[in-house]
Amino acid sequence: MLEENLGRKSRERLEFLEQYLQRGMLILEIGCAEGALGEVIRRNFDVAYYGIEPSLDAKIAISRLDEVWVSINKVPPNLQFDIIIAFHVFEHIHNIGNMMSKLCKLLSSNGIIIFETPNYFGNTRLPWDFNKEHIHLFSPASISCLLEKRGVGVRELSTGHYESAIYDDSMRVVGSKKKGVKELKHNFVDRLQRFLGDRYIIYGIGGDFEALVLPYVKASSVIAIIDSSKDKVGKRVIGKTVQGPGVIDDYLTEIFFIATYRYQNQIIQVLNEKGICRSHIITLQDILEN
Repeated sequence: MLEENLGRKSRERLEFLEQYLQRGMLILEIGCAEGALGEVIRRNFDVAYYGIEPSLDAKIAISRLDEVWVSINKVPPNLQFDIIIAFHVFEHIHNIGNMMSKLCKLLSSNGIIIFETPNYFGNTRLPWDFNKEHIHLFSPASISCLLEKRGVGVRELSTGHYESAIYDDSMRVVGSKKKGVKELKHNFVDRLQRFLGDRYIIYGIGGDFEALVLPYVKASSVIAIIDSSKDKVGKRVIGKTVQGPGVIDDYLTEIFFIATYRYQNQIIQVLNEKGICRSHIITLQDILEN
C-alpha cells in the first residue's frame, strides 16, 4: 500500500500532495526528518526527492532520499525545484523573510511551494502557544503578506489541518512565484496574437477596450475600428478613424474582435444578421476565459 508506513498526518498530507505530483519532478522538503514521506513519494511517483534536515535524523533520511543537506545554504544554486515542501518549519525560523527569499530562488518558474504552519496558536481550545521553539505565530493575513513581499502569490490557503493533538488547527498554503509586469504583458500580447491572428477588425472602443485592449494591441494588425456610438465615430484611435456599423459589409470575410464585455451579445447579433458566423467572431470574454 502507498501509505502503509505513514502516520495519520503524513497520510493526509500525501493524499493532498498527489494532485501535484508528476513523473520526473524535482522535489525539496525542508525539515524532512527521517525522510519517511519522501521515501514513499520517491518510490511511487518516480520523482527526484531531496531534503534539508539539520538534526541527526539526516543520517537516516540520506538512505531514503536522493540527497539530504543540513542547511538551505548547502543546496546547489543551479537546482530548480518543481515543488518545495515544508511542514511545521517556518514558525521555527529566526529570519523567515530571508528563508523565503532563498526558497523563491530555488523554485522553478512554474513551481509551487506547499507548507503548513500553526494557524495563530494552532489549537482553538488554547489561549496562546507557549512553545519556546515557535518564534513566529502566523495568521492567514500575515503569512500571505510575508509571501507577497518575497514574490510568492497565494494560490490556496486553508485551515483546520491536523499535525498533532496539540496542533490540530494548522494552515496549509500553496504558493507560486508571481510573474512580473513585463512578463505578464508579454504573455497577454502573445495571447491576443494566438486568438486573433495578424488581421482583425475591432468592434467597440469603450472602457473595456481602453483598459484591456489598447495597452496591448498591435496597431499594424488592426484593419479597421468600428463602434455603434455616434460620439465615437470619426475619432482617431491607434492611427485608424473609427467607423460606424454601416461598413461591416466591407469586411465580411475578416475576423471581428468584440472589445467590450457589456455589449458583446448585442454586437454578436448585429454581426450574425450580416451573415458573419461565430467562428469569425472573437470576444474579449473568449480571450480572458478560455
